[in-house]
Amino acid sequence: FPSHDKKPSTTRGYSPEIAKLFGSRDIAIFLNQMAYRHSQSGNGFYKYVDASPGANGYREGDSWCEELVMSRYEFKKCRDAVSTRVYSKKQAEELADSGTSIDSLVTYYICKSNRNITYWYFNEKLYKKLYAFANANTQKVVEVEDKAEVKKTNLGRS
Repeated sequence: FPSHDKKPSTTRGYSPEIAKLFGSRDIAIFLNQMAYRHSQSGNGFYKYVDASPGANGYREGDSWCEELVMSRYEFKKCRDAVSTRVYSKKQAEELADSGTSIDSLVTYYICKSNRNITYWYFNEKLYKKLYAFANANTQKVVEVEDKAEVKKTNLGRS
């Protein structure tokens, strides 16, 4: 599980293993930022999807689309691939407190009465499992590729 407490060893802002698992670098970037936000604020934080000047709590440059440098369409595609929307803040908080998040990496609630501010809940347990799975499978692929390379170099030699 990538730690956000120390300086990263590379400039990459995502896990290549998670990107391979989901087949999308954008999803890996989104999940990395979810993990970061979760580590900074605990579970349950608000963030607008895109720029919302004049909205309560909005700061320029702090929406998902601005932060991730994605279009609204690209962001929604990532969000929809790994998230579940619930229709009440209470339901979202209950799921977050139970740690289940409907077996989804991210659960979110859009508050229509507050200019569409969105509350986000991250399933850290599931993310850690997926990260471990992705890492283990990447190692296996590398081992298989290395063995295949060894076999190729031994061909024709007696």
